[in-house]
Amino acid sequence: MTLDEAGVNSLLYNWICAAIIIIVMILISVLPSLIFWLPRSVLAGIVLYACIGMFPSAKMKEIFLIDTKDSYIVMITFLCTVFWGLFEGLGVGIGLSIVLLVQRSSKPHCALVGRLIDSFMYGSITTFPDAVVVSGVVAFRFDGALFFATTSYLKSAVQVLIERHRRRGILLYFFILDCQAINDIDSSGVLALDTIYKYLNTNSIVLLLTGVKYPVMKLLKRSHLSKLIGEDHVFADVHQAYTYIYARVRLMKGESIADMPNDYIDDKNVNHIKFRSHQTILVFVYTKKHKYVYIFLFTTIIHFHFVSLPKKKKKHNSFIGLEAKTFTTPLNENEKASIAKFCHNHSLEKERKGFQLNANRLRFSFAPKMSSHDPRPRTKSALQNDSSVQTAAFTE
Repeated sequence: MTLDEAGVNSLLYNWICAAIIIIVMILISVLPSLIFWLPRSVLAGIVLYACIGMFPSAKMKEIFLIDTKDSYIVMITFLCTVFWGLFEGLGVGIGLSIVLLVQRSSKPHCALVGRLIDSFMYGSITTFPDAVVVSGVVAFRFDGALFFATTSYLKSAVQVLIERHRRRGILLYFFILDCQAINDIDSSGVLALDTIYKYLNTNSIVLLLTGVKYPVMKLLKRSHLSKLIGEDHVFADVHQAYTYIYARVRLMKGESIADMPNDYIDDKNVNHIKFRSHQTILVFVYTKKHKYVYIFLFTTIIHFHFVSLPKKKKKHNSFIGLEAKTFTTPLNENEKASIAKFCHNHSLEKERKGFQLNANRLRFSFAPKMSSHDPRPRTKSALQNDSSVQTAAFTE
């Protein structure tokens, strides 16, 4: 019985109850005949009354309303305790809890994210049905640590997304993997990202990483993925990744990005990330052996340019050359420099210790409240004397 149920306001109530219980126990030990003639039903009623007070019926009802899986564990544990035994019931409950923990860890929550209306924030399209998505781009968020138990689930999720778009006839050009909720990664996770990158690259889809946290970035930097994926494909957030896609689309269309706006959605809510329509091209293949001309139909992805034919005819088949230039084609240094002015890449130049509870030193980070395109000087002394600068301290 709690203090509120007893109607008391002081902890002295506990001392009085303890003293009464001690006195009754002493009397029973000295004079056992006081309870010798009591029926066992009376003693059972006393024990049952005490157990009813300990039985959390309200909490169990709340568990049944909140989580179905936890309610199953509670019910199975309760029945095993009543009909089997106390220790056996506890063992069954602990075992089922471990199984449920492994099952939840191996299949974390995932979501397709879109841009919220009139904002630069991105959220799940299930939570926000009005979120704006771009055709040809998939932004996928993985909410869990990427280790040996979750790698298969991530690879299966990526493959299912690609196959769904393929069955519906929707071409994909970019796959954004939002790593904002990935707090940890191991060697199995690194190999899983390698497999995903190669799978997407085979399907002419560019992989972009966003929101990579320090523990994950540290391992990616140590591995071969930093060179395989490319540091220019790792961004601070999803919006920066979409800005990069917007710049790539403008380059593929032959437009200049020097005067490119900072947002791919203008004031009239018009989305400027629009891929060109598909083009069907006839390719003639001449075989000298059979003296036939075969006609093939190819659907371009974005852009084609002609390639000159060799002067000398070879004995094997000769093709009228058309080389496809897709988004998987690497950019040159000038294009990378032009896009870097609008997109902020997220890289790790030096490994440092993160937050530590037993540290005594403080590291101050001066973060301007204004945008990154602020023309004012950004020296440390200028930031310290600026009243519009917010200061954050981190233990080191």
